[in-house]
Amino acid sequence: MDVDPALPGMGHPDDPMGDYPASPPDRHPLSPGSDQPGDPDHPSDPVSTCPVSPGTVYPNEPAEQQASGSTHRETLYPNPVSTCTPDDEVVYHSIDPFLDITSDEEDDWRDPTTGGIPLRGKKPNRGYDMHQCPLITAVHASGIHELRVRPCRCALGRHIPVFDQMLYMGLYPASRKQTRTVFTFEALDDYDLENLETKASAAKHYDKLIRLTANAFPSMVPKRYRELLRIAREWRNLKSRQRAGYAYSPADVIPAGGLALFCPTCPQPGVNLPEDWRDDPDKKKYMRTLLADGNFKQDHLVMKYDEDDVPLSDGHGYMVTKAPFDTYLSATSDPVTVEPSCHEHRAVSQQNQSHAHLDVTGIGAIACGRHGCFYPHAVVNFRKGEGQRYMDYAFVQAILYVRDLLVVLLLYDIMCQFWVNFLKRMRAMPDDLQLPGGVEFKRGIGLFHVHGHVKECFARYAPTFIQGAGMLDGEIIETLWNLLNYTASSARAMSWFHRQEYIDTHMGDSNWKKLIGMVAAIFQKWKNAVDQAAESDQDFQSLCASVGKEKFDKWSAEEADAQNRRNEDPTAMDIFDIKEEEAPGKTVMANIWIYRELEPNTATTRGSTSWITMGIRITEQQIELRKEVRKAGKFPTPDQTKKILEKRQSLQQQIDTFKAQSRAFCSLTNEPDPDPSASTLPDDWEDDPDQPSGTDGTHEEEEILEESSDGREAERVAVPLPSSFGKVACKTRLQSLAAIELDLRIGQANDALRFLRIAIGQKSFNFRTKFRVGSGNSGYKNRLRNYAENHTLQMTIDQAAQVYLSSRRAMETLGASQEILSKFKILTKAHISSSTAVVDPNARGERNNGLSWIWHTQHDPAKDPAWLDELYRVNWLRAKSRRDRWAEELALTRAEMDWTKLFHQHRRDQWLSRANEAKANYPKLQYYAHKQAKTWDLLVSQVDNALSRMN
Repeated sequence: MDVDPALPGMGHPDDPMGDYPASPPDRHPLSPGSDQPGDPDHPSDPVSTCPVSPGTVYPNEPAEQQASGSTHRETLYPNPVSTCTPDDEVVYHSIDPFLDITSDEEDDWRDPTTGGIPLRGKKPNRGYDMHQCPLITAVHASGIHELRVRPCRCALGRHIPVFDQMLYMGLYPASRKQTRTVFTFEALDDYDLENLETKASAAKHYDKLIRLTANAFPSMVPKRYRELLRIAREWRNLKSRQRAGYAYSPADVIPAGGLALFCPTCPQPGVNLPEDWRDDPDKKKYMRTLLADGNFKQDHLVMKYDEDDVPLSDGHGYMVTKAPFDTYLSATSDPVTVEPSCHEHRAVSQQNQSHAHLDVTGIGAIACGRHGCFYPHAVVNFRKGEGQRYMDYAFVQAILYVRDLLVVLLLYDIMCQFWVNFLKRMRAMPDDLQLPGGVEFKRGIGLFHVHGHVKECFARYAPTFIQGAGMLDGEIIETLWNLLNYTASSARAMSWFHRQEYIDTHMGDSNWKKLIGMVAAIFQKWKNAVDQAAESDQDFQSLCASVGKEKFDKWSAEEADAQNRRNEDPTAMDIFDIKEEEAPGKTVMANIWIYRELEPNTATTRGSTSWITMGIRITEQQIELRKEVRKAGKFPTPDQTKKILEKRQSLQQQIDTFKAQSRAFCSLTNEPDPDPSASTLPDDWEDDPDQPSGTDGTHEEEEILEESSDGREAERVAVPLPSSFGKVACKTRLQSLAAIELDLRIGQANDALRFLRIAIGQKSFNFRTKFRVGSGNSGYKNRLRNYAENHTLQMTIDQAAQVYLSSRRAMETLGASQEILSKFKILTKAHISSSTAVVDPNARGERNNGLSWIWHTQHDPAKDPAWLDELYRVNWLRAKSRRDRWAEELALTRAEMDWTKLFHQHRRDQWLSRANEAKANYPKLQYYAHKQAKTWDLLVSQVDNALSRMN
C-alpha cells in the first residue's frame, strides 16, 4: 500500500510492553499457509512473498533482528519499505516517527497539497489517476489528516483485501467496503487511555483533536465523531479478546465473564490456592466475602431506535448477559412491599419505582469485600429501583463464579431486610441458577451503613463481630462508585450494548489498577495487623486479669453460643450490646409520629416527620464535620483538606435538598441566620485533666475555625427547622411542626445521653484496668497508646455532648415544659468527666462522691450493680472480638500474599503454554505470549520481594 504522506508517529511503537490486536477481525492473518513460504498446501499463496506480508525488512529495527528475519513489527502488522515488482511502479515509503522536518536533504521533499509534511525517500508515483489513489481522512493522536493512498495491486499483493493491508499498516478502517476514514492504532490507544484516566467523553476527545489540527479553523476539519464511537468499541473488544488469550484459540466459545479480569487475591481453587488447601485446619480464611451495592447514577435513557443495536461482547465482561437476565425478570417478581422492621432505606422504599424516560434506573454490582474488585458477570441493570430479584441474580452469579468455596459472607447495606426470605427465593431460582449444595451463608452490613439502622443491627450485622471477617469495614465498593460515576453522563445516552461494554471497560480498568497495587496494599495491611494484633491481645489479657475466672468462663461460653446460633437467630448476638431499659430515642419518636400521620383526618401533614428527621440528621452531620475541621488543625494536609471539602460539598447538597422540600411544610420568607453556638461546646469547657499535654483535643482549633469562617460553610449554615425560626414562630405558624421536632429532639437527647454513658464508662474502665493495674501496662509506649485510645473516646464524648447541647437548646426554643427541661439539665464538663466511682463506687474515697445526673436518668451504678456488671461484660466481649478480628487479619494478609503470588504464577504459566501452542500453529503469536508471560513473571518477583520483608 502506497501512503502519501506519512503521519508523524504512525506505525507500531517500539515499546515491547504495548499490546495490539494480533489479527484483523475477519480472519487470522497468521493462520497456517498465510505466513509459511513454500507451504505445500498453499503453493500459490501470494501473501508469502508480497511486500505487505510478513517477511519484509522494517526501518529502525536492530541489525541482528533484520538479519534474523524476526522483528517486533513483523509479528503484528508490517510496515513495508521495499517496493513491489517493477511492472507496478509503486514505491513504499517509511512511516517513520523520527522524520527530520528541518532537513534540506534531497530525499526530503514537501507536498504543498498536504501542508508541506516532509517525506523521506522517493516521491510517490503520480502516474495513476485519483480514483485509484483516493483521498482518505486519517485520525491520528496528533490530529486529523487527509492523505492519498493506493492499495497494493501487484500480482502478489492484489489477493490481500484492502482492509487487511490497512491493518498491516497500523490503520483501522472505518468501513470494509469503500474506506474513506481510517484511525491509526495510536489514535485509538490515545482515546482509550484518555477516557480511562480522565473519563473524557468521545466528543471531548474529538474536540481536542480538532484543536490540534486547526485551532483557528475548526469548521474545516472533517467530522468523524460517530466513526470514533463505533471504531473505539471494536478496538476495545479486540484488545480485550487479545488480553484474555482468545487470539490463540479463536474457535473457543467465550463463557460468561470470560473477558473479565478478577481479583488476584480472593481464594480461587485451581487458580491461586495450593493443591492441599482442603487439608488446612484454618478453614475460616477461605471464606469468600461478597459486597453488594446499588448505584442510581448509572441510569439509561430509553432508545428511540434500538433495532440496529449490535452486541460485541454481551455477558463477556462484568455486566450479565441480557437475554437470560430478561427471561429471569419476566419469570419472577419482587414481593409486595411491606413495612420495614428497620430504618427506611432507599433500596427498600424505592424497589419498585420506575421512570417513564428511563429503561434502566441504576445498576447493582457485586465486589469482593476485602479488596474491592468487581465480580465478573455479576453486575445487573435495575429496571424499577433496587428490587430484591435484581440483587438475587447478581449474588447467584457471583457465587457460581467460584463454586468450590462454600462459606460465603454476604454484605449488603439492607441485609436485615434483604435476608428475610433470601433462602426461600434461592430455592425458587431456575435450574441453571441453583446454588451448589452445602453453601453456608454469613451476613453483615458495612460499618458506615449499619449505624443508620436501629441499634440492634450493630451487634447482629457489623463485620466487627463476624468470625473470619478480619478487620473489614464492608464499604469499599463506595470508593469504586466514586470513580465510575464520572462515566454516567456519557453512558446515559449510549445504545444498550455500547453502554454495557463501556461500563465493562471501566470496571476492568478498576480491577487492573487494584491488581497492580495489590501487593503494596496487602503489605501495608499486614504491617498494621502485626502491631494491632499484639496490642489488642495485650488489651484483652489486661481485661481478663481484672475479672474472675468464673465470669471469664461464663462470658466465653455465652460468646461461643451466640456465634454458633447467629446464622439461624441473629438476635443471639444481642449479648454484644448493653441490655437496659432505654428511654425512647429519636427513631422511636419518629415512628410514633409517622403512625399519627397515617391516621385518617390527621392534622399533621404527611411527610413532615421524615422531613424534620432529615433536618436533625443534617445538624448531627454538621457537628461531625466541625469535629473533622478541629482535628485537621491549623495546617491541614492536602488529603485532610480534600476530605473536608468533599464532606462540605455533600452536606451542602443535603441542605439544598432539605430547603427545597421545606416549601411543602413551611414558608421560608424569613430564613434563619447562622447560629454558631448551636453546635459548639461552651467556652468554659477545659481540657481533660487526665490527658497529658498534646494528647487530648484542646480547643485551639475552634479558635482557628472561628477566625477563618464567614458563616457560609456547610457545617455552619443554619438548617431551617422550626427551632431555627425562634420561639414566636414555634408558638404560632409553626406550632404543629414544632410539636414534632420537640419529640424528636427529646429522642435525640436520650440517644446522646446513652452514648455519653457508654463512652464515659469505657474511658473510666480503661483508667482502672490499663492505667492503674500496673502489670502489663507500664512503660512509655503503652502509656502513649492508652492515652491515644482515651483521646479517641474523649472525641466521641465531646461529639455526643455537642449533640445533646444542640437538642436541649432546640427544646427551649420549641417551648418544652419545665418538667422536660428539669429532666434534661444543662450539661457541663464536670458532668461527663471520667471517674473511678463509675466502675467502683465502693473504692476508698469514693463513698461520698456522687455521680453526675446523666447516670440517674436510667441507671445509677452505685445502686444498680447489675448494670455495672453488664458494662463489664460488654467491654470484655467487644475486646475479645477486636482481638479475634485482628488475629484473623494477620493470618489473612499473610495467606493473601501467598495467594496473589500463585495467581500471578498461574497467569504466567497460561501464557507460556499459549506460546508453546502458537509455536506449532501460529508462530507469529509467540511474541505477545512471551511478553505477557514476562509481565506476570515480574509481578511474581514483586510478591517475592514483599514476602521476603514479611518473613
